[in-house]
Amino acid sequence: MILRLGCSVLLAAGVALAGPASAAAAAPEFPGSDQVAYATPAGSDYWTPARMKAATPAPAPTVPAGPTGQVARHPWAAPVPQAKKWSGGGAVLKTVGRVFFSTKDADLACSASVVTSANRDTVVTAGHCVYLGATQEISNWVFVPGYYDGDAPYGKWSAQQLTPTPGWKQNQNDLNEDVGFARVQPLNGKHLEDAVGSNAIGFDTPIGDTVWSFGYPAQRTFNGEFLYYCRGATRANTHETSSTDIGIDCDMNGGSSGGPWMAKLNPKTGGTVVSVNSFGYDDLPSVMWGPRFDASIKAVYNTVQAA
Repeated sequence: MILRLGCSVLLAAGVALAGPASAAAAAPEFPGSDQVAYATPAGSDYWTPARMKAATPAPAPTVPAGPTGQVARHPWAAPVPQAKKWSGGGAVLKTVGRVFFSTKDADLACSASVVTSANRDTVVTAGHCVYLGATQEISNWVFVPGYYDGDAPYGKWSAQQLTPTPGWKQNQNDLNEDVGFARVQPLNGKHLEDAVGSNAIGFDTPIGDTVWSFGYPAQRTFNGEFLYYCRGATRANTHETSSTDIGIDCDMNGGSSGGPWMAKLNPKTGGTVVSVNSFGYDDLPSVMWGPRFDASIKAVYNTVQAA
């Protein structure tokens, strides 16, 4: 059995965000594109401190078991604690935050980060934090940079466009493509980057580089209220011959989905985002995995940042 990481939810392109009310406003797709979905803005007033604290990681969906010998994917459950609460301050605390959104049944949460873009309003996260499937309707999608124990020190930024990779939209079993972007609307007359700064984004970075993974884990020993991190060298995925994912030692779990992996980190000024938290394996419970940002993901980023 394969389980998707329970820390986030699958929302994505081709699917419109509903407005803050229960009634959905159907949104057109970008003309001629399979990649970009426009969404009606969500009301940030919905997300009170109590609602943010009560939001839960999305349940990990299941799919039929693969061929004999296939290793199961799962939400992480490392026996030895590895993640540490971030105390380095600086740009990390401004540019990394939590994502909140609603379905008809629940309020859900992920992690995400700001990346430098031409539109100055772009957030990167996991594909399963921007796409739930063609039949699922979502609402109230917001990014809260610097989230801390129910506080939103830099505001709640509503999404006006959600974009997964085309591969993730077509096949939510393809974790090589588990990347999504959100373009948020300006808040109080400011673009997101102007308010909190941003991180660079990198593609085709060497395996073996040291990265810092950030996120808001919310299961078991974590509660989703504080920013945690792991630090380690990336490794290639030898578990699945079709996988281009990379891994690092880390025990963050549900809620951390979509949190950035940063290379060349300077706590004061930020780093370069080269992957996001995505999934784990049953027989490697102390390792988490993320999609390696490659040319196909770069193409989606270029589409989003130009919007």
